[in-house]
Amino acid sequence: MSERDEPTPGFPLSLMGAADRALDELAAEVTGLQDRLAGLEDKVRELGAAKDAAYSERNQCVSFIAKLARVLGCPAWIGVHNAADLTWERDWLHIVFIELPTGQVSWHIHDSELPRFAFLPRKDDVGWDGHGTAEKYERMRAWSP
Repeated sequence: MSERDEPTPGFPLSLMGAADRALDELAAEVTGLQDRLAGLEDKVRELGAAKDAAYSERNQCVSFIAKLARVLGCPAWIGVHNAADLTWERDWLHIVFIELPTGQVSWHIHDSELPRFAFLPRKDDVGWDGHGTAEKYERMRAWSP
């Protein structure tokens, strides 16, 4: 007889079966929740990999845009986001800047992507002009070389 099967003083034996069933149901529910959590963790990893792939593809386009801009005489460089701004992740502080005739455009890039932009000079003395995402793409649409 296991410890669990031994009568507990003051606990009616008629309730032992019900308590055992309740414990078994709880154990099954915990196992189900653990399986569900494992599935969700797998999904988070899958979505993270998809996001990383999308950023990598975007950065290939940004690299190409920066190369074309330079060929067309537009300045392009790597800058760094203000390190005192703790709202940005430390490995996303590098920024690709391009100065179009219609205004500045920029993209934050992950540190792991820096080799893709090795052709760009580093400039720490020229910062962001305050444009937002919508304004950035409007400036790009408005440019006609």
